Amino acid sequence: MLLEAIERLLPMEKGTTPSRFLFAMLRMAIILNASHICKDRLEKRIGIQLELSTLDSMLIINHSYSEETLYDTDCMERIVQHFLTFNQESFRVISSTPVSPSSNPLMTAATLIDDYLAEVASDLNLKPAKFKSLTEALPENSRSLHDGLYRAVDIYLKAHPWLLESEKEQLCQIISCQKLSLNACTHAAENERLPLRTIIRVLFFQQLNLRTAMERSLHLEGSDNIITNSHASLPTHDTQVDPGLHEEWETGVHENQFLKVDMDNVKSRVAKLEQECAYLKQKIQKIGKWRCSLGFLSRKIVRRLNPQATKLQLSAIESENLNQMQPVEQAPVEQSNHRRSFSIF
Repeated sequence: MLLEAIERLLPMEKGTTPSRFLFAMLRMAIILNASHICKDRLEKRIGIQLELSTLDSMLIINHSYSEETLYDTDCMERIVQHFLTFNQESFRVISSTPVSPSSNPLMTAATLIDDYLAEVASDLNLKPAKFKSLTEALPENSRSLHDGLYRAVDIYLKAHPWLLESEKEQLCQIISCQKLSLNACTHAAENERLPLRTIIRVLFFQQLNLRTAMERSLHLEGSDNIITNSHASLPTHDTQVDPGLHEEWETGVHENQFLKVDMDNVKSRVAKLEQECAYLKQKIQKIGKWRCSLGFLSRKIVRRLNPQATKLQLSAIESENLNQMQPVEQAPVEQSNHRRSFSIF
């Protein structure tokens, strides 16, 4: 096949072949059903320079009949594994020396993967286990902030509202609340799609960060007052005030206001849940009382019609009435029918 011959001529070195061209060849290899060796070599070439790729080229349509997803997420997961395997030594060197996020290939690839997850999250056929495996494909130190990961999880929960509460909690466990920005924390605290436990965890870490910032600002203010007083005693020196102190204090007050609003929202949601539980308890108690009154009336009618009825017959009639009352939705209709029959006597 001509495609396989062209693939064998491509160099394996990083940066020698554009990633867009490699993704185009991989799409052609999947459509033409090329050999497994050819597709695996193309995936390795892409994985070597994954941080040089773009989001539109990473979206590979799924052509497999065994998978119902829109995009080929298995292929992307294999590419990420090749990326980690090839760049393992360079990651160790980067982790030992401070490097900016823009020049860190691991963080650049993590940003691309977060954008990729946000695009594929709206696929209705994407299973929660597959989505979670994609989010966990990169190590934890690859993301300095989890805002992109939180955005992808939020889109997935919005597109899959039928998920169980346990499945939502498992997906939200991959998000580190300590790595969320202030805007992301504020959005998460008001997000009704998140589980209540996750919202409480976000509010807890937000309050903890706020307390730490306020303590640090108070400490800086105390040290600044000492320096100001010492300089005030010397007429030849000018007093100097820390310019970042007031900004940090205003930021702490602003975050405290956001935290109060979030706590009020959580309290209102908990109050609504308590009201719903109380309403359900009242309904259950009414149904129980109504069943007891129905059994009493049925026994009384049987005794009037047949004074010689035994206790065994009465208990059988009562159990038959209870079995008829199992569907709760038909309770008002059956109650009205019994009342009509009782009015005859």
